[in-house]
Amino acid sequence: MFSFKNKLLFTAAIFIVAFSFGQNKQLEALKKTINHVAIDSSKTIINGIKSNQLSYNEKADFEYLKANYHKLINEDNMAYKNYLEAKKRYIILDSVSKVAQINIEMVSLLLAIENNKIDYNIYIKEFLDYAKTAQDAKLLSEGYMQLGKSFYNSNPKLSIDYFFKALNENEKQNDEVYGARIMQNIGATYASDAILKLDSALFFYDKALKVYNKNSLNEYISYIYINRGVVFTKKKEFNKAIDSFLKADSISVKEFKNKNKEIIYGFLANAYKENKDYKKAIEYIEKQKVFQNILDEKEQNKAIIDIDAKYKTVEKEKENRALKQINFKSKITIIIIIILLLLSVSIGLLSFKNIMSRKKIIEQTKNN
Repeated sequence: MFSFKNKLLFTAAIFIVAFSFGQNKQLEALKKTINHVAIDSSKTIINGIKSNQLSYNEKADFEYLKANYHKLINEDNMAYKNYLEAKKRYIILDSVSKVAQINIEMVSLLLAIENNKIDYNIYIKEFLDYAKTAQDAKLLSEGYMQLGKSFYNSNPKLSIDYFFKALNENEKQNDEVYGARIMQNIGATYASDAILKLDSALFFYDKALKVYNKNSLNEYISYIYINRGVVFTKKKEFNKAIDSFLKADSISVKEFKNKNKEIIYGFLANAYKENKDYKKAIEYIEKQKVFQNILDEKEQNKAIIDIDAKYKTVEKEKENRALKQINFKSKITIIIIIILLLLSVSIGLLSFKNIMSRKKIIEQTKNN
């Protein structure tokens, strides 16, 4: 028979297990809603999770999922903060694969931010080091893809080399959709002002579009029409450009919805202006301003820089404390060694004096 105390402890244990199971179910549900880009449902689940009652590894997962949620709604500063917190926890948990995944997602986030000031090269290096060690074609493909993006402005030819490396690695795993995303980036680089191979850009966009249409990927279809519109603008085929941008605007998207609209309306305003339809140009400038105010990217960029600086300061302080502890221990060790040496010398001198005293006594005895 259980005593009342044992029954109470048993009941409490069952309650804790049940609560933990409930929290796990919530995290699983959050993961699903984020994967399905169900923004409102994700927000409701996040607000319902009591983070102070999660285990350490659950908190790591929760921070990671929150980062993905904030990224979807273009709250880049919050996403970056959550990624850093999740990474810190996964490092302590020695979850190297998850640390690698966060590294590449932070790179992707920072590359998408206009006028980004944060150095993301360390994250790329850490990710590629892990991918090469793991000999994982998927991870290497992702790493080369982000490297390609990182050189888009400074060295577009090198950028294309990395994109083709990503394509080669992707062929080993035969991921059709990811291959299309790489081809889309190749197209964008060919369309850059430093290269301007516009027909080559359209060729790769069309190849990617076929895959996106086949898989009914609305977000990516919308991006392709934006890319095509940019190419037609550079070719000075403004009616085709406007048609492409309007097609992009007509497609319902869930991911990065506000950012997508802001980009489309900016390009439409420019295309209408170049086509000398100034009334329409002004109309779309006003529409773009609405979404610029919603996004407030300058403030987000400042916040990201502050978060990064604080994170690095905290890490530096930890290093300094560790060094101080090491230095303190080193000083103590040196002091102990000096004391031991002094004691050894003192003992040696005393022993020598004793020997000399005994020698004198022996000599005196002999003389007597």
